[in-house]
Amino acid sequence: MSTVIPPVTGRLAVIWATDNADVQHALDAVPAATPDAVLRLVARATRRGNEPSLRRSVIIDTGTDPTSAAFWITMKASRRAADAHRAVLTPAAVRLRDTFSLRPGMSVEHAVDILVFFFSADSWRRLVIDSDWTWDEAEQWLIERATCSLLFD
Repeated sequence: MSTVIPPVTGRLAVIWATDNADVQHALDAVPAATPDAVLRLVARATRRGNEPSLRRSVIIDTGTDPTSAAFWITMKASRRAADAHRAVLTPAAVRLRDTFSLRPGMSVEHAVDILVFFFSADSWRRLVIDSDWTWDEAEQWLIERATCSLLFD
């Protein structure tokens, strides 16, 4: 599935392919996963969805004129992509809630926000492409940060 994500600078949109079933498939394969294992599964699944596609990203200039058709097409596609990504990560947040692993008072919706922040294509791109980290370094760092942000100490 090709998806358009929002322009980072207002001028560019990046199209990439991702397999939305990876996170749910990984969770289904390990029903008794610990909270740490859930985050490792999310990291690995999102990495698998992003690694090959970020290597073959296509950059399209959509412009910054909010009256242009390309701008609004990009923004609508971006919203659909964001909604799809949230839906893909929701089962992981639910699993963390159901195992009483989330920080006290954290809702599933808030946990999904945090998972999206850490495991979106943009996060992977910023670390691996923009900052020249290895995929392994990025994966480990994202897991560590998500763990600190989500899990009950």
